[in-house]
Amino acid sequence: MYDSVFEKPPGRGEKYPVDTDCYAPMGQDRNFLDQKLSEQSLELFQISGGGIDVISQIQDRGKAPDPLETQTPDKMSRIEGIAKSASFRVDVIKPAFSWSQICVTELAFRNVLATLHVFTPFLHVVHTFGTKTSDKQRARNVVHCHKWPAHGFEFCYNIRYFELNGRKRGNPWSLRQTGMYQNCVLRKQSRWILLNYSTYIYDRVSEAFASANVPHCGASTLVPHLFLLSAATRSWNLYIEALRHKVMLIEQKTYLSGLDQAPLHEHSPLFSDIQELKRLSDTISMAFDVINGQKEISVRCGDLHTSLALGHSDCDIADTIRMLQADLQHYHEEMTSLSRTTAKAEQLISSILAIRASNKLQTATDITQMNISDLHLQSRYMSVDAQNLLQVTERGHRDAIIMKILAQMAVVFLPASLVAASLISQYEDGELR
Repeated sequence: MYDSVFEKPPGRGEKYPVDTDCYAPMGQDRNFLDQKLSEQSLELFQISGGGIDVISQIQDRGKAPDPLETQTPDKMSRIEGIAKSASFRVDVIKPAFSWSQICVTELAFRNVLATLHVFTPFLHVVHTFGTKTSDKQRARNVVHCHKWPAHGFEFCYNIRYFELNGRKRGNPWSLRQTGMYQNCVLRKQSRWILLNYSTYIYDRVSEAFASANVPHCGASTLVPHLFLLSAATRSWNLYIEALRHKVMLIEQKTYLSGLDQAPLHEHSPLFSDIQELKRLSDTISMAFDVINGQKEISVRCGDLHTSLALGHSDCDIADTIRMLQADLQHYHEEMTSLSRTTAKAEQLISSILAIRASNKLQTATDITQMNISDLHLQSRYMSVDAQNLLQVTERGHRDAIIMKILAQMAVVFLPASLVAASLISQYEDGELR
């Protein structure tokens, strides 16, 4: 790891991306790029530590690529000499884990880009890395290519792919990302930057650089891209099959269920199944985006091969590119079919749940109507009883009035009655005498 070699302050004209001899698209503001890189430094780079692995191969020796020994600042001239004489040089920068910062300081990274005269579109690739909290954060496909006269070009991209994580808990699949940059001069010398490689990717890229010296055609310098693309697409069959199995389980549950009620409780579609299908739809959409990014890289590789092969359109590299493009198209069609199946299953479950909800609502409505009818009948009975009670009350009121009149009459005629009774009594007593 080269910590100290690239940590020295940049010299005049080496402050990337400002004041360096690197290509920038027309109209691009280098000062804005410099400011943006500084503003996102804490998310992209480490404050200290980390380092850079340099793999190189001397053109005259033709030996297999080996890592350089650890360098010190006073041996910087050796690296510069290798950069001039080597057939290729690869600067490898790996983060601690998939969503972590890039394991290098901002100053060291800027010095690497300035030393290799990396064109500024590569910064778009860099900004897709760094600390993240989800797969959707800064998720984008970036592919840039600029061709120079005399068969020179600069080519960079970020390639996303799915790999088994081996955690044995939760989702066994993880979304990985690798960044690649190549600067090729006269179809011979190449300068590479590799960001965020896995062990498998690193082994494949090492094999690619060993194979890059085998004569193919004028486009043999593209071999590492094909190895990387092949490594990134190797898991599509397993990944698609895993998604298909999840969709199939929910689909079987749907087909075994009935409209009124499920024959078995475990086959009853629930609202959680729709939520699961929604998550699967989001995953499939992301997989589509990943496949489209890989397809774009394969197309750019094909265009570069056409411009570099000088008429050798039937070489092994061309066949490999066509094979990769055919495989990616097949995976895209498989994902399209899976997306349609997921949409149909989601629609069917929604219909079943809607019909069941409608039936339950109709049943509840019927019960409510029956209860309302009972209440209406009871209210009629109560109305009749109230009318009878009113009639009884009215009769009682009339009787009370009559009794009151009689009482008043009794009060008026009571003294006369008493006098008459007394006189009658006296009269009867007189006759008896």
